[in-house]
Amino acid sequence: NYLEQLSAGSIEKIEVITNPSAKESSEGKAGIINIVLKKNKLFGFHADERVNIGRDYRYNQQIRMNENTGDMNVFVNYSFRKDIRNRINSDVRAESTGASLSFKHYNSTLFSHSEPLSHLFTAGIDGHPDDKSALGGSVTYLYNSFTRNDSSHRVFRNSSDVITSEYNRISSGNEIEKEYGLILYYQYNFSKKNNSLRIDLNVTQSPHTENYTFANEYLFPARSELYDNALIKQSETEYKGTVDYSLQPSSKAKIETGYTLEKRRAELDYFAEYFIPGPDIFVEDANKTSQYGFAQTIHALYGNFKYSFGNFGINAGIRFEQVYRRLDLLTLDSTMTNNYLTGYPNCLISYKVNNDLQFQLTYSKRT
Repeated sequence: NYLEQLSAGSIEKIEVITNPSAKESSEGKAGIINIVLKKNKLFGFHADERVNIGRDYRYNQQIRMNENTGDMNVFVNYSFRKDIRNRINSDVRAESTGASLSFKHYNSTLFSHSEPLSHLFTAGIDGHPDDKSALGGSVTYLYNSFTRNDSSHRVFRNSSDVITSEYNRISSGNEIEKEYGLILYYQYNFSKKNNSLRIDLNVTQSPHTENYTFANEYLFPARSELYDNALIKQSETEYKGTVDYSLQPSSKAKIETGYTLEKRRAELDYFAEYFIPGPDIFVEDANKTSQYGFAQTIHALYGNFKYSFGNFGINAGIRFEQVYRRLDLLTLDSTMTNNYLTGYPNCLISYKVNNDLQFQLTYSKRT
């Protein structure tokens, strides 16, 4: 949802890092996609607004403002996105009934109408108290709602192509997703040997709620309608702090080392209920209702070394992670833990033939 809110005009460049350094997390086997956003470097006050209108009632709007005094830059961004989606989907299946060449058939046609709506607000400040230090921070708020109405017509046939069951599965409801984010950083550049110290803190919280009602309308064989409901509540909180020190003894060499602490907590509460005719009440469905909890803490130490000589270049490093994981199956009163210490080395050797041709040999261990 956050990526959908970004307009092409706000993106400076997109980097595909296939061999991340030891500073980066060990997650992601294929690498990292880094999206670099534009920053207004002009002095004074600047503002712009963009509106895009598409087909089928699809449109979005973005407003950006910033004030740059040279020593301080204050920015505020807001974007809005609304969409109306009508979808038709068909699912046709055939299942063998045994050794003979006969099949049971299942056909389903889904008619779906949804209306996603999202708001994204970002505000921040970057400053330079003196010529050696820089600090700043930003806050982010994302609100995304998703209203949906579905109708699925389902038909079952036996091996003689005779209908054995036919009914409509109707659902309606909404989803609400929110995200709160805070980013703080401080960097100090030492005058000796081009070395610097940087501290980063990133905090996010993402509550998510889904509330849906369902009904089965039976066409064949005829029977009373059945009703059931589902309420899903999810919440995830993440903290990430990094202390990074880099040293550049020469124009050809750079050493980087640091420590990262990551903490993550997630909770899932799935509540299901079904309707009982007669007393006309809903009761909890114990077979579907469940609660989960997940907690993870990662301590990481890393070191990275870059050096170039002639047309050759080397980028090597290693990252050690101490991981503590705990999964709580609250419904079953059960807990599972997984604690381990692992090292993740990486190495990239390159040879530049000319400006248009370069050979690379890479090795990395990822999770």
